[in-house]
Amino acid sequence: MPIVKRAFQILNRPLPVTLKSNDPGFLRAWNSYQPKPYGGDIECFRVEERGPEHANDPSMGWEICVNGKTHIHVVPGGHVDMMRAPAVFEIAEKLAGHLRRPASQKMKQPAPNGAAAPSKS
Repeated sequence: MPIVKRAFQILNRPLPVTLKSNDPGFLRAWNSYQPKPYGGDIECFRVEERGPEHANDPSMGWEICVNGKTHIHVVPGGHVDMMRAPAVFEIAEKLAGHLRRPASQKMKQPAPNGAAAPSKS
């Protein structure tokens, strides 16, 4: 069974429900995991050619995972095109601009307990 799970992991594919449900360790981990929102801002890169499932949520679900702002950057093409020209150059340019900004302008530092720290504005 671990070899099959590893194959899905390598292929970056979700594990089928039938395989998940047969693993008590997975079920315990899944049922006990309590994600905490990230305390800062995030940069979210997405492609123009997304399916209709993302029409109502430009952040593709990331917005509910952060206490800060979700900055959406739309790049040309489809999912596979994202790591090819011209999209990759656009991503690099936007990401470089973000990385050059002072840390105080990028995000609030998360508090030690996982809650968002107060803003230093």
